[in-house]
Amino acid sequence: AMRLLAATAPTALVAPSRFTLETVGRRFRRGMTVAAVPNAIPFPERPVELRDQVKTVAMVGRLTWWKGQHVFLEAFAAAFPDGPVRARLVGSALFGEESYESGLVEQAKRLGIEERVEFAGFSEDVATEFERADLLVHASVLADPLNTVVLEGMAAGLPVIATDAGGHTEYARDGREALLHRAGDPGDLARVLRRAASDAGLRHRIASGARERARGLTPEAVAQRMVALYRGMLSHSSG
Repeated sequence: AMRLLAATAPTALVAPSRFTLETVGRRFRRGMTVAAVPNAIPFPERPVELRDQVKTVAMVGRLTWWKGQHVFLEAFAAAFPDGPVRARLVGSALFGEESYESGLVEQAKRLGIEERVEFAGFSEDVATEFERADLLVHASVLADPLNTVVLEGMAAGLPVIATDAGGHTEYARDGREALLHRAGDPGDLARVLRRAASDAGLRHRIASGARERARGLTPEAVAQRMVALYRGMLSHSSG
């Protein structure tokens, strides 16, 4: 239904990523103006402070199965079976998914990491959560059209570990602005976690590259792209 609506109602189709445009299907957008314009994100004046050692690995987002917190916990337990490194899950369950949150608590106990996993709940201050973290993990088992938290972490100058599928990969490239892992694969995520935790230079490089890339995602930059799109359409229609 959404594809038919997109094919018949507008003269142009704007999506937050090329990945999202592809889900519409080429035949449904034939003959119309299409553009991938990302969601605007805040760009902090100063990046977060990067510490020499990884002590906190965070996930930020709603607690639900497709966000992959269960994948993260399994990977965390494999990457850091003991020691001081802690996992911090920021977010709460919504829409009757409290049983998933309870399952995560039980999973942490089963893995023997319950003392090192903090369920922080909902937070309105994401910037402070980024300051507390040394690594930010995205582990969705389904491809996100464009994961905002990944981009916000990049803009904050925080080293990001994300899946290799979804719209964010158009901005977060492996080894340049992020470290990518196979979606739904806790073993591969554990490998990347160990790599990131053991190499401070790597963390600094991807954080610097991410922040530079995120300059093109500010409200001002995104507004300019939208204005250019409208001007192009008006010029085409008047011609």
